[in-house]
Amino acid sequence: MEKKLREQAISLFVDKYGKTPKECGLKEIDVFEEKGMFLYRPTSEAIKGFKTVQNIIKFIMLWYFWPLVIAFVFFLFGLPYIASGEYNHPLVVFPILFIIFWALFYLVLWYKAWKGDKVSKENVVFIHY
Repeated sequence: MEKKLREQAISLFVDKYGKTPKECGLKEIDVFEEKGMFLYRPTSEAIKGFKTVQNIIKFIMLWYFWPLVIAFVFFLFGLPYIASGEYNHPLVVFPILFIIFWALFYLVLWYKAWKGDKVSKENVVFIHY
């Protein structure tokens, strides 16, 4: 981290809390440029976990639900095949398989976010710059 950014981060922390980060037990300072914030933490694992959780939340909010909508639309096109008894038509099978796969992917994301939150919970202080 650049010296100028570090000094700015320390001065913002002192302005907000009246103490330096080291006096509060926060030994490391980092920048999370995507969110525009300074991060203060006691260990490097806490900041890594915090960034992981934030990136997973961003991915889910921006990109996770659109493939589900597309799979559901394809499944709607397959409904006439279900009504006629053709349960193994690709417009029926592939959307269902994709939704099952996507749900499993969500569980993997949830586990990674849970692990990252467990490490960083109440250990990371952030100030937007």
